[in-house]
Amino acid sequence: MTLMNQFGTLLLMLSGLLVTQAPVSRPSSVVVTGGVNRSWTAPPPLVQIHDGPGSDPVVRMRVGVEVIPPVRERFALQFGAAYSQTGEISRYIENWPEGPLIEDRWESDYLELSVLGRMRIPDESKRLGLHVLAGPALALPIACSRGRKAAERLGDCGPRSPGLNVLLSGGVGVDVRLTERLGATTGFLYGLSLRWYRTGDYLLRVLSLRGGLVYRIP
Repeated sequence: MTLMNQFGTLLLMLSGLLVTQAPVSRPSSVVVTGGVNRSWTAPPPLVQIHDGPGSDPVVRMRVGVEVIPPVRERFALQFGAAYSQTGEISRYIENWPEGPLIEDRWESDYLELSVLGRMRIPDESKRLGLHVLAGPALALPIACSRGRKAAERLGDCGPRSPGLNVLLSGGVGVDVRLTERLGATTGFLYGLSLRWYRTGDYLLRVLSLRGGLVYRIP
């Protein structure tokens, strides 16, 4: 079964659960998050957490804000906007086989806009709970830099700059209510690009570790 089929099945299951839940009138929440992205590129198969064929990972920053309006007892939508830094390191031998080993480092910055379905277990009335996220994200390119050595100052990517990207994201997290209005959350997201990254051979993968403060709107 392909990733698209698996994702479609997950959406159908979530939709079925959503219909069976009663509407709620609890307040929406605003979440300010910060964390890191571990990003790399690899060819299909589409789901690949470990390092495999492709590039070495780069760890960079991610910050964002999310608005979470409730839909049903355990379900909500999560509208997010994040400044997301990604990249990769590819290594190859120039003028094979006698040439030197070249390290090619790419760094790409995006404005990432996402709409994720959010299911909490148990419901929001409990102080501690888990949540599951799934949905699409649109990554708008902001900047790109490239350098051939780790110690070299990175320059502009030029015409090979990665363009607009679309990702499928999914993840889990933990929520804790600190006061009536304030809370905290932490978790991870795994994002898979649906468009080729720079070339027609590799897809970008982004594993985001994130935490934040939650404010329930009065």
